[in-house]
Parts: sequence; structure tokens; C-alpha cells
Amino acid sequence: PDCPFEDDRYTPIHTGTSLKGVVRSVFEVLANGCDGLAAEGKRRIPSSHSKCKDHDSLCMACRAFGFLSDEGVHRGLVNIGQASLQNDASQRSPALHLPALYGPNVTIEEHGRDVVNERYYGSPEDPNGRKFYLHHRAYDDGFPHATQKRDYVEPLEGGAEFGFEVTFENLSSSILSALVAALTLSDNAKTGSGTAKVRHKLGYGKPAGLGSANIDIERAVLEPSPEARYQEFGATPEEKTGEELSEWIEEKQARFFNTSRPDMQALAQVLRWPPDPEVDVTYDADPPE
Repeated sequence: PDCPFEDDRYTPIHTGTSLKGVVRSVFEVLANGCDGLAAEGKRRIPSSHSKCKDHDSLCMACRAFGFLSDEGVHRGLVNIGQASLQNDASQRSPALHLPALYGPNVTIEEHGRDVVNERYYGSPEDPNGRKFYLHHRAYDDGFPHATQKRDYVEPLEGGAEFGFEVTFENLSSSILSALVAALTLSDNAKTGSGTAKVRHKLGYGKPAGLGSANIDIERAVLEPSPEARYQEFGATPEEKTGEELSEWIEEKQARFFNTSRPDMQALAQVLRWPPDPEVDVTYDADPPE
């Protein structure tokens, strides 16, 4: 994976905030939440998916991961800790020259005036979808067709394993199911043309083919509800491991990735793994006008 951070012992890490953003972006699709990660004024967002601002009417994503606005702050119910390298796979790949990539050109000039770019928008307030990055091979000499280049990075070789902890409190069953599915994705997701494995993209070099990653849950500990702790003598945590854990995860994955929802099938198509080695993937390389 692409891993730009190290701790005080020079051990590669992924920050909790980076991981939280990756998981939240998927969660927002699963739960049809607001576009909470969009910078104000940078993208046109339909009113139905604009950022939550009212504590009394939060979408599932903002209830789970929190939100920050001029009107207030909600801490959220999910916390994702820092991920530290767990194995000896700390070998760096040769330095890769990343291009200067920019956000999608929302408008383009046509006959002397700015019009909505139909590649991204069906109408001025109706984007064609959310932004995710395709898995594809990393290019040896930067990114093809890029007109400008900027940073060098030294990504880790494949096979690096990181460990981190996710804690949560007072989640409804629907939010917990979406959280588990957003973390683990699926090995058998419907794509509209069949089924596929689905994997995450994270880190600094996603557009350049870096950052493909899989998240596994090794153990789940579910604390008794506050009511049970006070009403039942000797209420103890429920721990799931092994086959029981696998069945618990698969049931939650199936709620989202084995459905006929067009948005879920489109997400699975974009994040399908492994990538086709014969396909070159490119993105906008010019700054927005």
C-alpha cells in the first residue's frame, strides 16, 4: 500500500483519520448518507445529500462518524485507531513520480460560456455519482497522459499487514451492519454483470494505482447494552471469533453487496479486485477552469 507516514521509530503507519475517511466514504453509499467529506463550494451537491447540520436530523453516516459545521459538532459513535505495521514487509518499492491531479472539472467552456460538464453531472445540481478510485496497476514512470508532475513517493511492497482497532458505542443494528460491511466489503459482491471481490483504496497515491487494501476483522467484542448491564446479573461481553465471526460478517455484507441496488452494484464494479492488467486508467490532469 501507499503509506506516507511513520511513527517515532520510523515504522510505517496509517493514521486513524485516514482510515476513518476511507470507511466513511463507503458507509455513505451503503446508508445513502450525505456527502459529508465534500469540501464546501468545491462540488455541487444535491440538496437531498448536502452536509448534515442539524443534530436532530442526522443521516446514518453522520450519526456514526460525526460531523462539524458552523451550527455545531457531533462527535460520532465510531472511532478508528492508528494502524501500525504488524509484519516484516517494510520493503519500499522504487520511488514513483506522481502526477499533479486535480478534482473533476465541474464546468467546461462551450461557445464562450461555462456549462456543466456532462461527464460528471446530468444537470447543474445532479452529479452522476460519488467519487471512488479504480484499482489498476501502478505505472513505473508516473501516470500516463499527465501534463504536470509533482511528488515522489516510496510505497511499501505488497503484502504489508497493518493492525488497528475500531471501537463504537450505542450503535443500532442497522448502523452496526453498515459499519461491518463498510470495513470488510465483500468477496462475492453483485456488479450487474456477475460477482466480484471488492477491495478498498487508501493513501496518497490512489489515482496512480497505489493503495489497494483488504480489511479483515479478526475478533469482535460486543458489550452488553447499558440496560442489560443494569438489569441482568452477570451480563458479560459477547466475543465472536473463527467460524461464528465469519458467518456474522457475511450476513452483514450480504445485506448490502448481494442486493439489486444500482448504486451498490456500481460501487462493486468500481472497486472490483483484481484489476485488469491490460487496462490503462487515467483521470483529469488539468486544473479546474
